[in-house]
Amino acid sequence: MYKIMRIVFLSLSLFLMLLMAGCEKDEERESLPVEGTWSLLLYANGEHEEAYNKNDIIWKFNKYNELVVTMNIELPDTSELPVKEDGVYPYVASPEVISLEGTQYAVSREGNTLILDHNSAAGGFYIQLELVEE
Repeated sequence: MYKIMRIVFLSLSLFLMLLMAGCEKDEERESLPVEGTWSLLLYANGEHEEAYNKNDIIWKFNKYNELVVTMNIELPDTSELPVKEDGVYPYVASPEVISLEGTQYAVSREGNTLILDHNSAAGGFYIQLELVEE
């Protein structure tokens, strides 16, 4: 009986140690270029352009793969933005690519400017955002 209790205790101890090691790795992960709070300034394709003032539309990409959108203006019916309402939207990202609402974008960040490009060179569109807070 003593041996069984000892095996159970050691097994539980090993499980907890592995669990704690896994938690530490989550906390140490490197942030992605999209993470932070952004003000959407421009949506453009070859035929259509929508310009917005700073803080009209806020996109906050968090480390939990959620995009939190805050609309501080009412969009016109003609808007072609991929996300048009306040809400929380899941995303999947790597340093070079993000997938949001079923659309993949190339990610380009230079300083406080973030560009999400959906094949704009071949008739797609791009979104330009300015960093509000990391």
